[in-house]
Amino acid sequence: MAAAGGARRPPTLADHYRTTPGRHLQVTAEGRVSLSAAGAEQGRFYGDLAAGAAAWRASPLWREATSFADRVFAGAHACAFCPHWAACRGCFRLPDPARDACAGWRAAFDEVRQSGRAVRAAAAARGRG
Repeated sequence: MAAAGGARRPPTLADHYRTTPGRHLQVTAEGRVSLSAAGAEQGRFYGDLAAGAAAWRASPLWREATSFADRVFAGAHACAFCPHWAACRGCFRLPDPARDACAGWRAAFDEVRQSGRAVRAAAAARGRG
C-alpha cells in the first residue's frame, strides 16, 4: 500500500485482514457495497455499485472507517498506547472501536517480540549481531 509521497510502508495486519477501507469491499448480489460480509449483514453500506467509488468515499460510513486512526489517537483509545500499533493498526477494532478482539493477538505479539529479543541476544553473544 502506498503512503504519502509514493513511499511504501511495511504491510500490517490491517492490510491482510479483509476489512481495510479502500482495499477490501463486499458487494452484495443487489450491488450494495460494504466494508465486509459482517458489515453487509449489519446493514452497514457505503452505497451501491452503480454510484461508483467517489460516492462511497463521500458516505458517512466510509469517513467513519477511514478516520479510525485519527479517532484512536485523538480519543486516547487503548490502541494509541499499544506497543503493537505498528503491526496491526487497530485492525481488530475496525469498524467497531468498542470491540476488543485483540487480547489473544497482543499476547502472541508479545511472544514474537520476546523471541526476537532472544534471537538477537544469542546472535550478539556469538559475535554475529
